[in-house]
Amino acid sequence: MSVNKAKYEVIDGVRYRNGEAMIPNEVLETEYLTGRGKILAKRIKGLRLKNKLSQTKLADKSKVDRSIISKIERAKKVMSIAESKKIAKALNLTAESLLSGE
Repeated sequence: MSVNKAKYEVIDGVRYRNGEAMIPNEVLETEYLTGRGKILAKRIKGLRLKNKLSQTKLADKSKVDRSIISKIERAKKVMSIAESKKIAKALNLTAESLLSGE
């Protein structure tokens, strides 16, 4: 029986494996999904609407599944680095400006 020992990297105290944040559920529920995550979710939805895009059109443009965009906009999913880059590009932004709000 082999054990999968996937490697990860730590950026600003958060573990990432294959570009996906590895955040414990208790942190997701108390920190991300109730605080900063909701602010980011509203920002993404607002930018999508400002650009007159439906979730489907943003999904097509960003190559991120529509159900994932829906979860991100409702703060039900932590956006991966890859997803943030794709969504930002589809909204004509950098990932940094999307995440920072600048």
